[in-house]
Amino acid sequence: MAAAPRDRMARVRVDERTWREFRQAVGMQSIAERLGELVARDVAAHRRRQLRAGELDAHEVVDALTQARELSRDLDEITARLEAVAAAGAPSVAAPLAGPGRSGPLTVPSRVEGR
Repeated sequence: MAAAPRDRMARVRVDERTWREFRQAVGMQSIAERLGELVARDVAAHRRRQLRAGELDAHEVVDALTQARELSRDLDEITARLEAVAAAGAPSVAAPLAGPGRSGPLTVPSRVEGR
């Protein structure tokens, strides 16, 4: 189980226009949360590279397997929902997927980083 998140300090170096667009893209989500997601995504990508290179220890492999199973379940839910929408011929999805971590229609939990 992952440790509880805690605040970290960092500076972001981008031009003013890029920062304004980022703030607009983030919307109502806090900058700290969004930057945390970006950090987690980069760490997940790093771990995938380590896994491909055979550089993970046994504990890290078990963690990766657990995450892969969770992602597989999430993708199964999304696939089933998309298949139902396609079978009904409906162009839009009004009902969100059930379960924790869902913030709207066809969303993927935040733990799905680096995809």
